[in-house]
Amino acid sequence: MGRLVFIILLAAGIAVAPGSTAFAARAVWDGEAEQSGYENAVHYLTWIIESGGVSKKNLGNAFYNRGNAYYYLGAHGKAIDDYSRTLVLEPGHAEALYNRGNSYADMGDHDRAIEDYSQTIGIRPDFDAAYYNRANSRLRTGDLLRAIEDYRKAYTLNPNDPVYRNRIKELGLWE
Repeated sequence: MGRLVFIILLAAGIAVAPGSTAFAARAVWDGEAEQSGYENAVHYLTWIIESGGVSKKNLGNAFYNRGNAYYYLGAHGKAIDDYSRTLVLEPGHAEALYNRGNSYADMGDHDRAIEDYSQTIGIRPDFDAAYYNRANSRLRTGDLLRAIEDYRKAYTLNPNDPVYRNRIKELGLWE
């Protein structure tokens, strides 16, 4: 994750040289515990966002990555806001849709999660994790038949994933 801030700073066109703020951010990040690292990411990505000196694409990336940091901090509402801002700037950003769906699912809003996973699949039909997570949300909303279809599709797309294989076995769908 420490490399993420470094890459974002570079992508935003911000100089990363010894003695610079960005260099200090990188040095601090690498020495911090995970929680502090995510808090630092929020701080520095907010700085990039508020600087006003980044392109539309890099601004979308900054919102997306800050959303990820918020997600890992458990601030799902803020993560959803940043993923939504990413989608305004980059409407086809499948990972932002997927991660926003994860945030909704973690908050118990499985209907919205299903919507975001479905949109993700519409953009990237090979996104096996989107099928798997949509299946989990469908299962929680009582839509067992469609959940089974999604579990099978996730497994078909990535048969080497032990999580998918185990879930299919748990549900008795494995011969």
